[in-house]
Amino acid sequence: VQFTHSQSLTPPALQSPSDGSGFQVTGSNLTWNHVNAASTYLIKIASDKQMSQIVFCDSNIVSSSCIAKNLQYNKTYYWCVQSLNGNSLSAFSKIFSFSTKDMNLSP
Repeated sequence: VQFTHSQSLTPPALQSPSDGSGFQVTGSNLTWNHVNAASTYLIKIASDKQMSQIVFCDSNIVSSSCIAKNLQYNKTYYWCVQSLNGNSLSAFSKIFSFSTKDMNLSP
C-alpha cells in the first residue's frame, strides 16, 4: 500500500501526558485530539528524540487514545501521532516527551 501526504488531514494535537511530564506508569494512556477526517491513527513511541529507536508503533488505532506498551521504568520516551484516512496521511504531530516512574515508587 502506498501512502500520500494529504493537506486536508491535519496532524493531531497531543494532550496527555503533557510534554516533559514525569512519573508516568509504564502502561500510560496517551491521548490526542480527534481529527474529523481521520479514520485511524498511527502512534510511535521511541527512546530517542530523533524517533529512530522505536519501542512501540501501532497504525490501527480508531480512537484518540492508546495504552503505551513495551515501556521500561525510569526512562524517558518520545511520542508522536499521525492521522490516517485510506491511503492519505497527515504530517506527524509535534513530538512530546515523558518519563516513566521508578519501579520502586508506589502508584
